[in-house]
Amino acid sequence: RHIGIVGYGVGWMSICLVIVDMAHVNSEVKKYKTAPLQHRDLLEKLFGSLSATGILHGLQVVCQMYNLEGHIASKCPWVYTKCKKATCNGIMKLMIFLTENNYERKFLKCQHSICGSFQWLLDVVNQAKGAEGGSSSSNGYFGCGQSNHWVRDCHCVRFPCTAHGSNHLMKIFTSKTQQSFGQKFIKCEDPICNNFIWLTDAIRE
Repeated sequence: RHIGIVGYGVGWMSICLVIVDMAHVNSEVKKYKTAPLQHRDLLEKLFGSLSATGILHGLQVVCQMYNLEGHIASKCPWVYTKCKKATCNGIMKLMIFLTENNYERKFLKCQHSICGSFQWLLDVVNQAKGAEGGSSSSNGYFGCGQSNHWVRDCHCVRFPCTAHGSNHLMKIFTSKTQQSFGQKFIKCEDPICNNFIWLTDAIRE
């Protein structure tokens, strides 16, 4: 089905689009990343009108900045987020690993090199979904890396310590050491017990 859309005339940015499917919509979203500021309102009006008329109903909307579903680039909640360190006033930048182990894996890193604040983008998104709690999104939330349950039902988030004689709980942490940076592990909350297991090993067990 061909859908004709007459755009607003703004010099060379005059738009007269015929959008056949969502691939064309996504190609227009890409323009937002490099469009001059004076033209961004035009692009927002375009996609706003698409949503208002129901054209996007049932189609997958994908943010071309982070490749996340549910919003377009102009509405992305992860652009220029504040650094999570209380003592830092920086912003988090989107970066992409090009190493073999984490090739094209996206992460957020503080703009200030002395800060060193780091978060995997997927973890940030999942944390936000977990905070929403009542959301019925089919994507779910997976604190342990599994996608078939919500964080409130995750057996890895907090559970009894497996060490003999321990009455404390184990909790998920993220490694900050150079050798295993970003990898998740489970550790007893009791500093005396200090029972430890890598999350991937715990899931296999």
